[in-house]
Amino acid sequence: MATYPTATTLKYDQSSKANYNVRSIQSDFGDGYQEVTPDGINHIVQNGTLSHQLLSAADALTLRNFLKANCGTSTLVTILNMMEDPTGGTTLDVYLQSWSESYVGTHYNFNVKYRQAFN
Repeated sequence: MATYPTATTLKYDQSSKANYNVRSIQSDFGDGYQEVTPDGINHIVQNGTLSHQLLSAADALTLRNFLKANCGTSTLVTILNMMEDPTGGTTLDVYLQSWSESYVGTHYNFNVKYRQAFN
């Protein structure tokens, strides 16, 4: 398990997003009755994008190296679950799926896609 870089300048900002995918099984009956039940134990899965804006070259290098080592692997990564706890007191285990980066003047912007992991 790896821990997402936590330097103050690497904290993701307010434009980070989360989605929740819900899996359920639905059965329709002839009289208009419908039965819906959760599909599995962990039927709600959080996924989203962590946004890092205006990183310095040094911070961008740190984040890029971390992503190269952990993105697209089976490595569990611990992030702060800012979507459900804005104080940063709750963690979330995720798989990092992909990232994009852009260079703006003297700074870098990163968007990192993740999917919640259950262990």
